[in-house]
Amino acid sequence: ALVAETIGKEDETKNLFHISSELKYHPESALGYSYWVCQTLSSSEEGELLLSPSGLTLNPSAHQGLVQSRDEAVRYVLRNPQDACGLNLLGLLYEQERLLGPAERALEQSMLLLAEEGSSSSPYLIQVMTNYARLLSSTGKHSKSLDLYQTLNTTNISLQHALALFRAGKFQEANSAYKEMLTSCDPDKKPHLLLASALTSLADKDTEECKSQLFKVFQTPPPLLYGLISLAAFAGYSGDITLSQATLNEVAKIIEWDVVSVKHLHPSCHKALKSIIKYLSQKEEASQCCDTVKLILNKLPVYDDITMEPTTQDIIEVIMRQSPDESLCTLQKLVHMYPDNVWVWSLLPYLLIVLGKRRDIALTYLKLL
Repeated sequence: ALVAETIGKEDETKNLFHISSELKYHPESALGYSYWVCQTLSSSEEGELLLSPSGLTLNPSAHQGLVQSRDEAVRYVLRNPQDACGLNLLGLLYEQERLLGPAERALEQSMLLLAEEGSSSSPYLIQVMTNYARLLSSTGKHSKSLDLYQTLNTTNISLQHALALFRAGKFQEANSAYKEMLTSCDPDKKPHLLLASALTSLADKDTEECKSQLFKVFQTPPPLLYGLISLAAFAGYSGDITLSQATLNEVAKIIEWDVVSVKHLHPSCHKALKSIIKYLSQKEEASQCCDTVKLILNKLPVYDDITMEPTTQDIIEVIMRQSPDESLCTLQKLVHMYPDNVWVWSLLPYLLIVLGKRRDIALTYLKLL
């Protein structure tokens, strides 16, 4: 595996580290396998190959690889608790599993160890600090996250920093950051940054700026489904039914010929389209818009496995389409994927009791709740 890594054979490297880890624990294979799993998951091109048919979750074999590599990283850290590299990798693997509490503790410990070593300006410490700041932002610890980004003091603001500003409610600063990135970004990233700027303007209650940025998303190739759906929703809420209908027609055209975009469409787009129907159905002049949205929804895949952090409505919609036993499996899966989601925990014991399953297990879940 080490020879394959040296000569640049990435797939062979990962496979050999995996085989080595299964044969017997070895510190180099534990670190190597953890590193290459992180590397693969962080690569957009390689990462897509690991997705399930819905295009949104890891396929079973890839998920098994993630769990195995995390177990190897845990073994390594238990034997080498002062190794900052191992702790960083463990934190990233926990983050991929959405176990954010353990991830935060591992990354914090890694950062503190590197700081104690006196390597305050080393690239690796900066990388660990960036990982830790991103995680703090995603768990709602905004001020601490922004303080870390400020400490990094990089010349060019990063996308993660801009997102942290948005989450902290600093909308004007976040918008300025997105616009700064627009001046030097890759062409394929421009629609995404324009959409981020538009939504930040809307959060800042600047509707004119939001509309302007959404029009730019509409006019910037390649077409971005998220942006078009956002423009259609904004136009509908603003009372511009003509613009909403024109935008929805464009969405329908893309869904007709762009199979890849439809496959990887995030379930949040389903929510947005359903909310458009709910709002516009109250207006007689918007009946054609509603018909177009229904046509679009009929062509989109239905995800019976919930692949993003769900709301209570999402969970209920999914389990109502399933048999009781399938519903139970879905809820058990969600408990493991999102252990901090209280609504999942509350539905699970209820379903166990309804199905006449082990009441002692239901009682255990209720106590945990």
